[in-house]
Amino acid sequence: MKIRLLAVLSAVFIALAPTADASPVEGLTVATDTHVDSPKVYWQDNNFTLKAG
Repeated sequence: MKIRLLAVLSAVFIALAPTADASPVEGLTVATDTHVDSPKVYWQDNNFTLKAG
């Protein structure tokens, strides 16, 4: 009985789980020209700047 209830609750949870949205976001820095192992964050012009490479 407990296993059946757990299975039903698990199925409901999976069915109602939110889906991922991979829409593009404007204003983000995306490094595509080089391999980035660990980008570094710098404080520049009163804002954080991401520098890679």
